[in-house]
Amino acid sequence: MVPEVLPAHDPVEPELRQLASALMSALVEVLSGQRSSLQLERWVEPEVLNLVEHLRRSRLTQGLTLRSLRVQAPHADALEVSAHLRQGSASRAAALRVSRRRGQWIATHLSIALRPHVVNHAGWISPVAG
Repeated sequence: MVPEVLPAHDPVEPELRQLASALMSALVEVLSGQRSSLQLERWVEPEVLNLVEHLRRSRLTQGLTLRSLRVQAPHADALEVSAHLRQGSASRAAALRVSRRRGQWIATHLSIALRPHVVNHAGWISPVAG
């Protein structure tokens, strides 16, 4: 099977790309203990924030840094962020869903792999924009 080739033109508006990037960066800062999760309450669903806090307290996220990310828009009311994270010499991965809800963009789902064969999930991806 041949993988899908993404077009060179990126349809994500710069402001939305910046918002998604800032949210992922802020979540990684909370995970690594550099930022308080209270700063994100307005922008992140409680279930996602609870997972981030749980992982931070577990110390599994010490030394975690954001290496790179990619932002896509599967439709007008959702952004998907995939991130390459580093922790020492190990690569880690995260995926964040940012959805438009009642006119506001909010992080609604997070999947993050901090150990081999273990992916932590929080949130729910609605098939219908809300």
